[in-house]
Amino acid sequence: MKKRVTFIQPAVPHYRVPFFNILSNNYKVAVYHSGDDLNNSNSFQEKKVRKLILLKMFIFQIIPFRKVLAHSDIIIINGNLRNLSNILLIILCIIYGKRIIWWGHLISAF
Repeated sequence: MKKRVTFIQPAVPHYRVPFFNILSNNYKVAVYHSGDDLNNSNSFQEKKVRKLILLKMFIFQIIPFRKVLAHSDIIIINGNLRNLSNILLIILCIIYGKRIIWWGHLISAF
């Protein structure tokens, strides 16, 4: 059975799509994002979510937290500190003992 890897991102840049397709050869990959729709020929699961902009500075993506926690072996979260839903998801991952990678500029994984 393939490991389930979930990515949480604000959007999916075009240059990252081939990476997700290659990764999905060995893993079951789901990408939650609030950006533009991707084409349907990808081998990973695209999960579009809504986002709220708070005080013109903070973002909150409407992510189904229970579903993400239940259906993921590893969760990879973008390190944008302005995304409040990412911070909440990191806290939930720590509470429920889920493996997470929090990546970004000047951020180390744990």
